[in-house]
Amino acid sequence: MVLAAAFREQIVRGELPNGSSLSVEEDLIKETSFSRFTVREALRLLEAEGLLEIRRGVGGGPRVRHPSIALAAQAVGVQLQLRDVPVLDAWRARNDLVLAAIDDLAVTGGPDDAAVLRDVLNQLIEFADADQFYRRWIILTDEIVRLAGNATRYVLTQALHEITEAQLDAATRAADSDGTAVFCQFVVASCRDVVAAITGHEGEEARRLFKEQTDRQTEGQAILLGPATVIDIFQTVKPASDRVAVGPMPAGLSSPSNI
Repeated sequence: MVLAAAFREQIVRGELPNGSSLSVEEDLIKETSFSRFTVREALRLLEAEGLLEIRRGVGGGPRVRHPSIALAAQAVGVQLQLRDVPVLDAWRARNDLVLAAIDDLAVTGGPDDAAVLRDVLNQLIEFADADQFYRRWIILTDEIVRLAGNATRYVLTQALHEITEAQLDAATRAADSDGTAVFCQFVVASCRDVVAAITGHEGEEARRLFKEQTDRQTEGQAILLGPATVIDIFQTVKPASDRVAVGPMPAGLSSPSNI
């Protein structure tokens, strides 16, 4: 639709910033010379895309809204479920994105980036249980990608965030508690070394260490989850209301026999 496309382009280009208001329906009809039906359909379409919020009543009207990354994540999750994608495919794809970010951050990272990574690492070290641990592990990898500065890569990792969390939750619950505790300690030690290598601008070493860690996680997940697909994971995962709410995210899984 021409009118919807015009507004969408203005929003994407920043000509209509987040929170700005559009004219009310009657005024839009006059301003654009489009029919009432066309104006309403354009507004409805943009609202469905999450680009507009339509406020009803006195003082209401269309207001520009930049959609949350959560909407993209939800859409990706649905697509992967519909296509019955093996959960390890999503896991490997996300790890590849983190590995690429490690390369970049080891080159471009400065003192402020190092401070952020050390702070998140300390939160990981102080985990109280496996449920908190895997969420904090994801936070650390998220921060590596964010600090590396590639916005596209960051959006993609965030879109896979919920899937990764559900996957690690399922694997952790399938493992025995002693094995999980031992593996968490391995991941903590590995993450210390990864962060030290990144902040020391040793990208190749940081990449090697992270790959070694995630390869072991992959081995454990392959045993614990078998050929599970994304839809299998979401059918078995605990409801969000039952989980410990600590800032976003997951953990390591595995020695082949344990976590």
